[in-house]
Formats: sequence, structure tokens, C-alpha cells
Amino acid sequence: MMTIRRLWTRAKAALAWRGERGISLPELTVTLALMSVVGLLFYDLYIGTVRTTMFLESNNDLAVFGQQAINSIKLETMQSRGVMQNDAYGNSYVAKLGIPSAVAAISETRLPTANANGIFEPDEGSEVFTGNSILQAKQVDAFLANVDHDGTSGTANIDYLADRYRFQYFYLAEKGDHPIHPLDHRLELMHFESEEYADWFQLNSLPATFRTAVVGALYDEGLRFAWNPGAVATSAFYQINDNGSLTGPVTHTIAASAIEPVMPGMGQGRISGAMNYSVGITADPPFQTIDPVSVFGIASGSFPSGFEVQMIGPTGARKINIRLMLMAQYQKRLNSHANSVTVTVAEF
Repeated sequence: MMTIRRLWTRAKAALAWRGERGISLPELTVTLALMSVVGLLFYDLYIGTVRTTMFLESNNDLAVFGQQAINSIKLETMQSRGVMQNDAYGNSYVAKLGIPSAVAAISETRLPTANANGIFEPDEGSEVFTGNSILQAKQVDAFLANVDHDGTSGTANIDYLADRYRFQYFYLAEKGDHPIHPLDHRLELMHFESEEYADWFQLNSLPATFRTAVVGALYDEGLRFAWNPGAVATSAFYQINDNGSLTGPVTHTIAASAIEPVMPGMGQGRISGAMNYSVGITADPPFQTIDPVSVFGIASGSFPSGFEVQMIGPTGARKINIRLMLMAQYQKRLNSHANSVTVTVAEF
């Protein structure tokens, strides 16, 4: 009996020891190997899901940002008195724009050159028409001035519609936040809008007494300068005085009432925030994007990048083609989208 009990006790002790002995090295190695394989499979699945999500997000964002920007520029251009081109007249106005250095245009910036008898097509050789900025004079609502037109108390005042304009400049600027690798910057499409200007040519055609009354009313409305559309910028501006007189031409800088991005909030992805967005950048070597950065301009330095403008047709019936290419970068991958629009400008 004692022997049987002793054997039973030893057997239980042996079983208890075996239950507490842990895992052997071969067992541990096999377990870790299996877990590593499963982990790699899940990691690949996770990375693939993230990339797909980012692609879809960037694809949607680029299309929305681009279309909104194109629509905005189209609307402003349709209301313009005229779009300036790359000549002495147009460049004189660019030089007078009061743009702070923090949002200055990229060095390779120029206005388009009108091709009176041409079509929208890529530049070749010495035939260079493409620009990467737009400068235009937008006509805003006329000011209704109720004035004493003849200085005679016995006659009734009359209503007079005085034309008003704002200069608008669309251009590319470098931004250091959220750069596109391997560069140290991205490109932002900016919108400069000036204060309002009266039409000097219209005012100057009025009889003296009538002109004094209208100019005085414009001063009371807050306008301080009149613009002569027929002159280069150095001799195009006249000061509006509180006594109803015009002084000039005067030396004048076109001050901004607002300078802001055309696509606010475009720096990063709106959902994940893990993507950097930019207007297409002309670089060397070029970025390998689905959509070419430029299709009309001859690439040189930073010109034209992803904002291209062409003008065709005679004065008074210009057609303007605007192309905007945007790019997104995420996990060393690039996505892109291009939008374009053609606008007819009835210059007058």
C-alpha cells in the first residue's frame, strides 16, 4: 500500500512539474515565426489600405480645389475691362503692384502675349505666347452720384453713374510650409486685389462744373485715385481731392485691399493631413506625375509651373485659356489633376 501511494505521489509531482516547465526554444521559435508572418501580412494590408485612402482623398481634393479655383478666376475675368499682356503697357502695371515680399511672385513670372490670329497651342522656338500670371482691370458696380451738374440752384440735381475698377493679379508664390520633397517649398496660387479706382477718361470728358461735383461725390465715397486706361502706369493715375479736383498724373503704387490664396487650406490633406499639396512645380529633374506640369509653355527655370495662360484673338474679342495643374505628395508618391477653362473677354 505504501509503495502504491508513494508511486502515485511521485506521478502527480512529475505531472505538476511538466505543467510548469514553460515553452521550449524550438516551440518559441516556431511561434515567433508564425506571428511575424501574420504581422507582415497585416502590415502590408494596413499600408495598402492607407495608400488607397490617401490616393482617393488626394484625387478628390485636387479635383475640387482645381475646379473651384478655375471657376473663381473665370468669374473674375469675365467681369474685366481688359486683360493685360506681356508688353511695355502690361509690365508697367505689374511693376506698380504693391505686393509684400512675403507673398512675392516667383522669379520666373510673366504675363501672356496675345496671339491675334492664332490658336491655343504649345509654344515653339521664338513664338512664345504663354504666361503664368493674369493681370486685369475688373469693372465693379458703378457709383450712383446725385449731383448739381450745372451749379445752378434753380435746376434739379441729376444722377450720374461713375465707373469704378479694381486691379486683379493672379500669380504663383513660394510657400515654405508643407514642401514638396525634395524641394524646400511648394507653390500657392495667389490673388491680389486693389482698392477701387475711378475712370479718369470718363471724368475728364465732363464739363468742368459737372466734373467737380462728380469727383467730390467720389471722394466722399472713399475713392482717392482715378485711372487713365490709355496710359502706361507711370502716367496713368490722378489724385482725387476733397474739393472735387483731380491732380496728376502722380507717382502711385497700386495698393492691395486683399492678397490671399485662391485655394485657402490647400497646404495639406483635409482628412488625414498627411499629404502636401501644391500647384505643379517645374523642376529639374521633372516630377513624374500623371498629368504633365505644363503643356503650353516652354519649361525654363521655374517657368511656367502648373499655371498657364494663353490669349488669342484681336483686341475687343480676346479668348483666354487658363490651365491649372495641382499635385499631391504622400509617402513619396505623387498624384496630380489638371483643370482648364476658356473665357471670352469683351474688352471695351
